[in-house]
Amino acid sequence: AGVILHGVCYDFFFVTGFMYTDNKAPKEVRGQAQALLVFFTQGLGMFFGYWIAEIKFEALRQQSDALSAAIETTTFGFWESFGKMFLAQKPEVDASITQAAMEGWKTFWMFPCFMAFAIALVFAITFWDKYKEEDPNNPAQ
Repeated sequence: AGVILHGVCYDFFFVTGFMYTDNKAPKEVRGQAQALLVFFTQGLGMFFGYWIAEIKFEALRQQSDALSAAIETTTFGFWESFGKMFLAQKPEVDASITQAAMEGWKTFWMFPCFMAFAIALVFAITFWDKYKEEDPNNPAQ
């Protein structure tokens, strides 16, 4: 879910936002407009995103801690850890602990997925633009 969410957010919000800003901003202030977009998306957006994620994670901490405690871990060296990385072996853990953690993480990821969908919908409805070719005689483009 996280990889899919990252792809949607990156494509729709970052790349499209930069393209839209580059197309709409006058040539004299394009750099400042791009910097402002970065400030809003990767500055304020990340700040509030991490803040909300921390609040939502606190509800999962008990299940995550229980799952971490139930999984016996051994410290391995680099090569031993590298070799075990490709094994499909899962740790033996009580199914109820795993189920509780899985349900919690499902809920955790659904909120940003719905938010991304809602913002993509708003974006699709409000920011569509017919492409206009640049006029070489107009330096303001």
